Amino acid sequence: WTLSNPSFEDRDGTVTITIAKAPLHLTVTKTVTYGDAVPTSYTIGYSSGDFYSPDTSAVASGDLACTTTYTQGSSVGTYRVDCTVGTLAATNYRFVSGWAGAGSTYDTALSAGSPIRLGTLTVEQAPMHVTVSHTAVTYGDGAPSSWTTSYSSGDLYGADTLGVFSGDLACSTAYAQGSAVGSYAIECT
Repeated sequence: WTLSNPSFEDRDGTVTITIAKAPLHLTVTKTVTYGDAVPTSYTIGYSSGDFYSPDTSAVASGDLACTTTYTQGSSVGTYRVDCTVGTLAATNYRFVSGWAGAGSTYDTALSAGSPIRLGTLTVEQAPMHVTVSHTAVTYGDGAPSSWTTSYSSGDLYGADTLGVFSGDLACSTAYAQGSAVGSYAIECT
């Protein structure tokens, strides 16, 4: 470089520039069904606006190490997910929280040490298979007004029993008194 002040002598020199890793905001999500085991992996969401062109999420490899407040058999709802950096790595990026929900940890750096909140796990309702039937109707009989329902106990989880269900199904059929002999679908809600 050249100095413009005559009081100083020009010198050759070297300047070292240190380039820090850019922040990459992460969130995690997972959806399970009631009764599912605690997941061992989560879907990582990367803030696409943090990538410098032409980089994409492909520059990251490995996985986060996450824990959740969900346990197998927990009720339908949402549960906290906390993570450490685990084996996740990217040459030009450092990982920070993108979680901006309640109890925000936004912009907090991930480390191998203390887990921080990165997202939620959602527990959805489990399916229950129900069979509805009615005793035989003879041509000319009126339409049925009551139904027999049975539930598949194989759909229950853990200590759940059929006693967890209450209320009645509202059922109807296209059959009406005087309808032709045949089979008619029963629809219930």
